[in-house]
Amino acid sequence: GIANDTIVLFASDNGGYNGFGGDNRPLRGQKGQTFEGGIRVPAVLRWPGQLPAGESRAQIVSAMDVMPTLAAAAGVPLAPPIALDGEDRWPALRADAPAPRAQPLYFASEVPIPGVIHTAVLDPPWKLVQVLREEPTRLDVTQLLFRIDDDPNEERDLAAQEPAIVERLAQSIAQWRSQHPM
Repeated sequence: GIANDTIVLFASDNGGYNGFGGDNRPLRGQKGQTFEGGIRVPAVLRWPGQLPAGESRAQIVSAMDVMPTLAAAAGVPLAPPIALDGEDRWPALRADAPAPRAQPLYFASEVPIPGVIHTAVLDPPWKLVQVLREEPTRLDVTQLLFRIDDDPNEERDLAAQEPAIVERLAQSIAQWRSQHPM
């Protein structure tokens, strides 16, 4: 009977890599990129009697959220209370109700593609993707802005129409990167 009292979580760490047959369509991007195809993955969470079987959720949960979320679900206090990068997303998962994140989510590529770095910040409804290309004498930065709730496939770049949002989110990434260098 332990299966009925056990939370089981199965998830991937990133999207598939196109070079090895990965196909993340209709999402844009692949492993090593911060487009949704590189970071958005399905997950399965099973807990009989606590979560209905066969239902789907469209909640944002990061790998950093796993410990605080599962601890809260199991009623395990995190003592002494410590600051965590992740958030307790259990209320959003259990009720499948909108639950804004307290903090933006940041992403950076860790795949060694010479001369190319991807970063992003997700601060709903906005997501800013930066593609940095290191040239011998300069750094070229492409910034792409998406309303991710309306455009999960990242087809409509709104950076030119929303320069103030691009600037705010770019500064946010710069601040985050100063604390989390590559």
